[in-house]
Amino acid sequence: MLLPSALQQILVSSGYVNEEQYQAALKTAQDLDKTIIDILLFRGLITEEALGKLIAEYYQIPFVSLKHQLIPTDILNLVPEKTATAFRMIPFNRKENELYLAMENPEDLEAIEFAKRSSKLNIVPYYINGSDLQKNLGQY
Repeated sequence: MLLPSALQQILVSSGYVNEEQYQAALKTAQDLDKTIIDILLFRGLITEEALGKLIAEYYQIPFVSLKHQLIPTDILNLVPEKTATAFRMIPFNRKENELYLAMENPEDLEAIEFAKRSSKLNIVPYYINGSDLQKNLGQY
């Protein structure tokens, strides 16, 4: 899971927000019991896609947006729905012996290993935004 300090470093070093904007958003997030990401998006300081790309770059993996993609049932069936929901991941493509897996937390080695065992394929992790993932889990 991405630590708040890492998120702060990513956002400030990218130039999307300065330290003052970040701290103000953090205070608002705490006051409203929301995530800092929700506040930054609401204030228009960064888009979901730009944030996703920055986080994927931090993890050194590709970013994927599945907003307008219908995932074939045979691909979805490679990872059980309960598992996908619990581990916050969704398979979206397959090429030969590789399964492309969109994950909210690509550092979750347990999730990767579980997907590998259930699909019997090598896993290629991608980063996906939480809201995009949530919408796509509805395809099961």
